[in-house]
Amino acid sequence: MFAFLALLVSALAVGGVGYIGAQSKIKPYVIGVKNDEEIIGVASVEKLPTSQLDALKVRELEQFVEDIRSVLSDTEAAEKAVRRAYAKLIPNSPAQTQIAEAFQKENPFERAARELVKVEIQSTLPLSDSTWQIEWTETVTDRQGALLDTPRFKATINTQTIQPQNKTQMKQNPLGLWINAFNDVQIK
Repeated sequence: MFAFLALLVSALAVGGVGYIGAQSKIKPYVIGVKNDEEIIGVASVEKLPTSQLDALKVRELEQFVEDIRSVLSDTEAAEKAVRRAYAKLIPNSPAQTQIAEAFQKENPFERAARELVKVEIQSTLPLSDSTWQIEWTETVTDRQGALLDTPRFKATINTQTIQPQNKTQMKQNPLGLWINAFNDVQIK
């Protein structure tokens, strides 16, 4: 009788450990930071109200536009921006193809030798659960700071939410907000 009870307890323990081991280990958290120094809050993304999660998505999408459209004088900062942008693209997606072709057509590092571009987001609006419209103005200056142009653009961005699968993805794309396709056009 005692042997049967011990066998039952050990079977339950092994089953419990197996169940725990099968659970997802990656849990995305949002950390609020004030003035780039002071942590003001930590919360699991799963527990965030929809409005806060949408605000984070807006920020990620705006950062993406800034990263792909800005032309920076600092090569290291420009490389980080390009890596950040590519980390949000679904591999082999229309968006990745479009970015690669745009960078081949006009290399931002070569362009930085003659002019710089600062991006200012004007608006970001949801068109559906997975599609967003972003409008922005680019301030184009020569290397001495003289204003050359201020074109306006509009883009429609299609996204998918896919939970990060490893530490690298978690670090580069914590919300799992992936860009599948986008269409941008100059409006002025």
